[in-house]
Amino acid sequence: MPYLGPSAEFAYYSRYTYTAAGGETSISGSDDNGQSLAFTSGVHVSVTLNGVLLVPSTDYNTNTANTIAGLAALAGGDVLEVIVYSLFSVADAVPASGGTFSGAVSVANTLTLSGDFPIYQNAQIVNDDYTISNNTNAMSAGPITIASGVTVTVGTGETWTVV
Repeated sequence: MPYLGPSAEFAYYSRYTYTAAGGETSISGSDDNGQSLAFTSGVHVSVTLNGVLLVPSTDYNTNTANTIAGLAALAGGDVLEVIVYSLFSVADAVPASGGTFSGAVSVANTLTLSGDFPIYQNAQIVNDDYTISNNTNAMSAGPITIASGVTVTVGTGETWTVV
């Protein structure tokens, strides 16, 4: 799948804001908005103090779960902002235009196909066992060959038409 950036992962972030009472050297728990600081990896954390970006392992550490520690003592009214990036991957996505499905694709109700060339193709050889779903019909453009050892099952009340 095409993407912009260094990897196929996507991210969102959570912002936590803490206003210091004075003297704190670590922060954790609920921020000014009642959100509880949580992160799974310190690698995905950015910390600013009064708008200045702090340096990980120099100005602070994340050695304790869900805690920003190792800070120089904060002064009353200092604002510490923590941004936690959370990563996720998009699974089984096909672009809105182009792309290829592999394997069987099922469509419920109605399938509408459009384009400048209303030509639809199907393979000439059935290489895998196939069962036409109950209460449905199937159609193929022929001639069609069923490979050796392969079974196409057409149930009672279903129809497979080869045109």
